[in-house]
Amino acid sequence: MNFFKELQRRKVIRAAVVYVVTAWVLIQVADVVADPLRLPDWFSTTVIVLLALGFPVALGLAWALEVRPESGGNEQQTSEDNTADADAGTDDESEPYLITRRSVAVLPFENVSSDADVAHVATGLTEEILNSLSSMQDLKVASRSSTLAYKDANIKAAEIGEELGVSYLVEGSIRKLGDDLRITTQLIRAPDDEHLWAQTFERGVSEGFAMQEQLAQVIARQVQANMQTDVAILAARRQTQSPRAYRYFRIAAEERWQEVSGDHSPDYKLVLENYRRAVELDPNFAVAHEGIANVCPYWYWLDLSREEASRIGHEALERAMALRPPSAFTYLNLVLIYTNVDANYPAARKAIEQGLALAPNMSWVRMYLGWLALRQGFLDEARNHARTALNLAPGDGQIHSLLGELLWVRGDRMGAIGELEKSLENMRGGAWFVARTAMLAMVYLEDGQAERANDLLDAAMRSLQGDTGGLAALCLALARAGRTSDLQTVTKELVSVYGERWFPGRYWMHLAANEIDEAFRQLNEGIEQRYTADVMWLRSDHPLLAPLREDARWQEVMTHLEAMEARAAAGE
Repeated sequence: MNFFKELQRRKVIRAAVVYVVTAWVLIQVADVVADPLRLPDWFSTTVIVLLALGFPVALGLAWALEVRPESGGNEQQTSEDNTADADAGTDDESEPYLITRRSVAVLPFENVSSDADVAHVATGLTEEILNSLSSMQDLKVASRSSTLAYKDANIKAAEIGEELGVSYLVEGSIRKLGDDLRITTQLIRAPDDEHLWAQTFERGVSEGFAMQEQLAQVIARQVQANMQTDVAILAARRQTQSPRAYRYFRIAAEERWQEVSGDHSPDYKLVLENYRRAVELDPNFAVAHEGIANVCPYWYWLDLSREEASRIGHEALERAMALRPPSAFTYLNLVLIYTNVDANYPAARKAIEQGLALAPNMSWVRMYLGWLALRQGFLDEARNHARTALNLAPGDGQIHSLLGELLWVRGDRMGAIGELEKSLENMRGGAWFVARTAMLAMVYLEDGQAERANDLLDAAMRSLQGDTGGLAALCLALARAGRTSDLQTVTKELVSVYGERWFPGRYWMHLAANEIDEAFRQLNEGIEQRYTADVMWLRSDHPLLAPLREDARWQEVMTHLEAMEARAAAGE
């Protein structure tokens, strides 16, 4: 590394200039006051000597006390002492990450086994990940030749990032265990060596080149998603002059986007609380207002009524749009409120078309158009939007899930299995994992593949860990698999959390227990609450709803749905 550049980065040169200027001023002052104050002749000489001796000390301290950006983990510390410390500095310390934006280098994967064949796998996987990342839009990727020099090199992440001109590093290792390979990979923010994401994959040695290509795509998608999230969080630093406000925003945003890694559902109460603290400290922090709106669709986990969530969400977005021009994500947040809180589908379609005009190639805009069409019963339109979204973002788990469920409704079980399997490729736990795993298990059961279905249900049961999201769908899957004991366990967990209260998908739990009367009551409650998942399939021939469609009360449900949607469209 160039030594002069390192001096600049650590602000040593700036400290030297400030010290010299200050010393010169002090020498002039000493010379002026010496005679009037009748100071000894040696006074001025002593001042000069002391200042000269202090010069190297000042430079050493400037080098040693280099201030790096705070890691910004999910700490929940909110005491006045800590927040006062956060106010001590006002420099935009995230600026180094914003210069290169989304830029990444894939370092050679390390072979930690003695097997030469594993070394070939490590080389091949490194190249496949690099190729997958290089195909992604608006992403700067360092060339393979430029990263080879760092193989087995003990160099700090910050130095590598600076030399390659990238903000993020992907590194990993491969270990052979019998007939299996354990592949560990991680994403690092280079300037401060912050680990943003890590995951371990188990693959068979015999899977060969196909495994490398598939796994590389999974890793590349995770890297891209985590980088996008991190860049967005860091970019928000420019929108506020309050370090405390940014600190609260960062805690909220990092917790909110835990879904990116698929590990677990966020703590929505923590997210909302910290977004609110951010806007209390800086009422003009537009992106924090948008954060409040983004979490309002999960009102049933926030101890808010649906009406409160609607009011809070719309007010937050109105404030955000008054502070800065709306982006495509602004309109996506508006769509989420119109669909998941208000059930106002005409307004949601208008909002999503505004988002589409701003970002015609944003996959999530197309995906939500697909979800919206599905809720309205326009299945062909929903499928077309899902496929367009998948062309824009190959491998996106949510898009694969949407397309898989649509194919299941259409009776294409093999197509549904393929898409739903892809939706689970890079997920390890959390509510999304449980819900999608339960859905896929039910498709396998319908296809007569009970062994695979039960393997999936075993994985879902192992990943529960107190996360209640998706459990209603799991109840239905367990019932269809005849796993009565597990069904009782999950049902008891839901009842212990919610009691007799309505919660999203509760009618599925009662359908699993063949409690048809209670299932209808809870479904009507879901319609009244306008919860999107409860009304999503009502205009389709979804296999899950067959026992209810055969009941005479089904027409009453559809009449209730139409009346609710009419009220919502009228703004009532």
